[in-house]
Amino acid sequence: MPIINNNIPDNRFPYAFFFAAIIIRLSGFGTSAIWYDEAISRFRAGLPLINLITDFSFFQKLNIWELVLRPFSHSSLWILRLPSFICSIASLYVAWLLMETLKFTKKQQIIAWLPLITLPGLIWMAQDARYYSAISMLYMLGLLASLTRRIWLLVLVSILLGYIHPVGMVYSIAYWCIFFIDSLQLKKLWLLLIVGLAWFPRLWDFHDAANPVSESLSTVKTFWINNFDLYFIFKQTLLAISADTLRSRFAVIVLAIVTIVIFMALFKMRERSVRTISMATILPLIGMLIISIIWQPIYFYRTAQPFIPVLCLLVGLIINPNKRWYSWILPTFGIIILIVAIGNWDPTSRGGRLDDAAEFIKNNWQEGDILYYGSGTAALPFDYYLNGKPSYIIDAKLNLNITWPGIPFPSARLEDLEFSRAWVIFPQEPQIDSNDMTRLNSYTSNGTLIWRNETIHFAPIMVWLVNSDNFKFNQ
Repeated sequence: MPIINNNIPDNRFPYAFFFAAIIIRLSGFGTSAIWYDEAISRFRAGLPLINLITDFSFFQKLNIWELVLRPFSHSSLWILRLPSFICSIASLYVAWLLMETLKFTKKQQIIAWLPLITLPGLIWMAQDARYYSAISMLYMLGLLASLTRRIWLLVLVSILLGYIHPVGMVYSIAYWCIFFIDSLQLKKLWLLLIVGLAWFPRLWDFHDAANPVSESLSTVKTFWINNFDLYFIFKQTLLAISADTLRSRFAVIVLAIVTIVIFMALFKMRERSVRTISMATILPLIGMLIISIIWQPIYFYRTAQPFIPVLCLLVGLIINPNKRWYSWILPTFGIIILIVAIGNWDPTSRGGRLDDAAEFIKNNWQEGDILYYGSGTAALPFDYYLNGKPSYIIDAKLNLNITWPGIPFPSARLEDLEFSRAWVIFPQEPQIDSNDMTRLNSYTSNGTLIWRNETIHFAPIMVWLVNSDNFKFNQ
């Protein structure tokens, strides 16, 4: 049964909005420094194929996204991020197809396009070499397939989502729920068996990887998971929308108020299109929250980003300003949030300006200098800029979350190395063993702090310059 909206739809392709989105996403595209997750994806994409199949990468083996990046693993950062940009633009096209399928009016399309084009969180996704824009594109494509009853496309997209990231399974289950609720074709439940069989190797990988990762997360509060409560959920959702351009508690409170207003508006609306997009927005959130509560927190701003485009569609459907003054409350809040977020958006700050620190090291490099890293989270991003310089990593059994097997740095104790000066680089990462952190702090006790960064998506990294004449290690 088709989804019906009594308003007159606008079937013209929105070229102006589409090209505006491309221009905005290209603005500052290559200016942000590489960060650890991008660096590990780049490193693994260049590994022999057998390693991609046998080694774990973020809870799984054979990450499809690493195969996508494989041709670009030795290219510039701009080229490395290009697949994500393409997925972001493709997701906008799928969003338009969803608007057509759901019979959006011209006004509804305009309201939906404004955040789709300008939200910093979506620009962030487009300019990041990670897979979240691909998850977003595939999720909306799966939603479109469920609404148009394209069964085998639905199955294919589900399999791909499962092999990009475990959270892709949560998104896939969401649009399968929508498919069965909307179509009532319970005889098609056997299709889930096909998806489940295709996912089985991935679920087994996840089981194997979960124990050490779960143990590390349950015993250590990382820099981005503190207390998993209602405030944390709203804060992470705000980060997904605004990309750290709205940091104040007041912004979180405003988002909570807007959420309440949205739910009040939804209770008064009976259109199937509104119900469908509401489920597409809420179901992934519920799925991730359930897993976060009964097992380990998986809901944070990066896993939330893929459903933000669907949230934009929901906003387009429910905002209907008219002559009544209170009908302007929601759009007024929305416009204020959008203006402040856009005004604070700085694409260069996303990578913590790590490239500036690397450039400083290059400009002040002397004969006899070495690089000494305290974890892979520091080593791989800096190596992108400082490749070829003598580099070592701390000889410790580093946590799987912060140092992957096979990274190309010899491990050593700093006191066993010969150097004139050592650039000691390590993050203030809770997942570094306390004894190893004590050793790193001892190495730098007589050193000079050159640089320290602050950003939301990795622990603060410090660069110390240690002169061999002043080097003193306390056992």
